[in-house]
Amino acid sequence: MDRVSGIDDFGPDPIRLGDDARGGGEKTVARVVKDGDIVDLGDRQFEILHIPGHSPGSIGFWEAATGTLFSGNCIYDGPLLDGLSDSNITDYIASMKRLRDLPVRTVHAGHDPSFGRDRLLELIDAYLKLRDV
Repeated sequence: MDRVSGIDDFGPDPIRLGDDARGGGEKTVARVVKDGDIVDLGDRQFEILHIPGHSPGSIGFWEAATGTLFSGNCIYDGPLLDGLSDSNITDYIASMKRLRDLPVRTVHAGHDPSFGRDRLLELIDAYLKLRDV
């Protein structure tokens, strides 16, 4: 996710991904995460997916047991932005291909309503077609 304002609402030891000037000042990093790390919440485990393209540090949270993806800004049911100053189309294409291969059932994105696998595949295929892949 590329936003951390409101992180303090999650208790004294949340995973912190960096600073957020919009959120009232500097945030300390409690844990640095990388691709493949597991966030264990006790009754749920999420794998960290590094899914860059929209922004270089974009991550998602993948729960294989339920087929649930929290995709951040990598994919959502709206126009996908890959023309930002730090976007990278080559990385975005690789991230789309990676997400396409996951057995996702439900996507909770950083924007717009949640959606299912069929819509995920439609969005990915449309993006890849737009990029002539």
